[in-house]
Amino acid sequence: MEENTDKTIKISVVIPVYNAEAYISRCIESLKAQTLKELEFIFVDDCSPDKSMIPAEEWAAADPRVRILRNEHNLGEGGSRNRGIEAARGIYINTIDPDDRVAENYYELLYAKAVETSADIVKGTRIKISEKTGKEIKPRSKLNSEIKSGFTKGKPLYQILTYEHQTLIYKRSLLDAETRYGKSGNSADTIFLLRLCSKPASFAIEDKAYLYYLQRKGSATAEFSLKRSRNELVSLEEQIDYLLRDGFIDKYAPRYCARRINTYASRFAHAYEREQISLQEKEKYLSDFRTQILRLSGYDNYYKIDPVIYALLELDITCPTAVYKDFSISGKQTADWISYIQTLDRIEIPYVNKRLGSILAACVKAKVNAGASLREIGKVILQMASELRTPMQKALLILILSYAGLNSAFFNRISARRKASNGLLSKTEKQRL
Repeated sequence: MEENTDKTIKISVVIPVYNAEAYISRCIESLKAQTLKELEFIFVDDCSPDKSMIPAEEWAAADPRVRILRNEHNLGEGGSRNRGIEAARGIYINTIDPDDRVAENYYELLYAKAVETSADIVKGTRIKISEKTGKEIKPRSKLNSEIKSGFTKGKPLYQILTYEHQTLIYKRSLLDAETRYGKSGNSADTIFLLRLCSKPASFAIEDKAYLYYLQRKGSATAEFSLKRSRNELVSLEEQIDYLLRDGFIDKYAPRYCARRINTYASRFAHAYEREQISLQEKEKYLSDFRTQILRLSGYDNYYKIDPVIYALLELDITCPTAVYKDFSISGKQTADWISYIQTLDRIEIPYVNKRLGSILAACVKAKVNAGASLREIGKVILQMASELRTPMQKALLILILSYAGLNSAFFNRISARRKASNGLLSKTEKQRL
């Protein structure tokens, strides 16, 4: 095969490698099968302790398109991708993981779309594959349609394209010294996408170019953990640094910040709920998180969008958002919900009654499904009700019961006995209930 030169390489494919022995051969086979031949493949050995590099080394010995770089010390995913990008010679660059696979016409379709539209950046479609079954995990990603819809509303690309970096090819000439992956481990791609997609670049989508993304149990991107939350906090700092350096990019930047803050705080809340994070670690994380948020002008507007995040950051309350899967209500959770409901008067969110009512209803319904008596269920509801003061808060009780599917007669028995002044029942009334 004729050796590629800078002028003939259409796409450089960068593959960082670390502990991928079980998956990399499938990735390589999909790369060998590519119908587009003017490619180069750059494997970056990140000091992998297993035999991951053997298949790549064997391929490199037989195919001049394959190059192998070896890190002197572990650089992590972001650092390894950066090294591969800096060594790339193609017109376009793509980076995938060693457990990914691509359809045989993946790069041909992406490059053809780039030529057809003269696009600086072209995006394909990511399809998740189950590690256990080997089959597609549905529903498919909606990111491509969200990008198309966002463009019709005038949203900039960086506001919408915040993940699925493996599905992109982008012109090497588009990259400056700053446009690199971050230092935040599994979150290193977020700052890269922000830097890349905030450039004045043309963009196109090729829906039929398929990348098969292996959804592995316990992978860094699949789990809720303190490590992931910490990486996301590093990434948030990188993103804020970039946005604040020369002032916000445009009017959409605050919304971008709000979305990232809410996403990261929500994942942290999930990890805390699952008891993967200690109270001390929670306090440290929230302190560092607030430090980053306080750097933003009008910071309070960035997390008021989601009341769960408001409660988490403003009051140190972690609400049981995963209650649908957890059929139990502890006294502490109930107390958290009471405090959480009380915060809602401070923010104006039109849909919050309905949303919160449906979640609280799950708590009540969980009691029903667990065989709790009406008296036990009533105590939970009345404990909530006794602390509520405003009409908005009290209206939640009606929603709770309706969502829980309890009959109106039961609700009437409870609500009729509530004291108008403070929502408490007398001892006699409680006994009757």
